[in-house]
Amino acid sequence: MVDKIDAHALFAPRQSKVTLEGGEVLNLTDFQVIDEAAFNRLSDEAFLDLRKSGALSLLYCHLASTNSWTSLVHQASLRKAEGAKSA
Repeated sequence: MVDKIDAHALFAPRQSKVTLEGGEVLNLTDFQVIDEAAFNRLSDEAFLDLRKSGALSLLYCHLASTNSWTSLVHQASLRKAEGAKSA
């Protein structure tokens, strides 16, 4: 599936700096995301190719998960706080 998605040039390199609620900074580097703008520019033929390959569901799941960053940062902050309390 990765090769099929990559064949349509949908991956984009990213890095991110996340500040947890307690002030700790996490640097996330060298990861790939689906470029939503590139995905939306796909031709009908390319879109159909991804659908037929089964990759579309993975793409939509990934795009939905990228909207969860705020929730993930909050959860990481809570876990960090819980770990500090038990130490």
